[in-house]
Amino acid sequence: MMLIIGTILTAIASVAGSTVVQGAKDIAIETTKWVATRGLLLFLMYVAFPIVLYNVLLNYGTDLYAYIINKVTDNTVDYSAVTIQITGVGGWIGQQIGIVTMFSAYMAAVSTRFLIDLVLRR
Repeated sequence: MMLIIGTILTAIASVAGSTVVQGAKDIAIETTKWVATRGLLLFLMYVAFPIVLYNVLLNYGTDLYAYIINKVTDNTVDYSAVTIQITGVGGWIGQQIGIVTMFSAYMAAVSTRFLIDLVLRR
């Protein structure tokens, strides 16, 4: 009789132990998924998104600038020199006050706030 009770208790302990081990594995898998998701989002927000944004703005900015210069130079009145000088002065002023740096800092703050909200929301 004691042998049967011991066998039953051993079986119960092994089933309970495997349940605990399976629970720990599930927690480890979910934690790994969570860390991987957050890492991917950080990569996208800090590396991929700025590169894509820069390339898109650079392409459209170049096309827009070429279009405007073509329209200005097609006129019979020569406004191109004045336009190029005003554009140059505007670019110089923007560079001096650090518009690129301010935009970069602003986008970093926005992406950081987004990620903090995403992490804390669960």
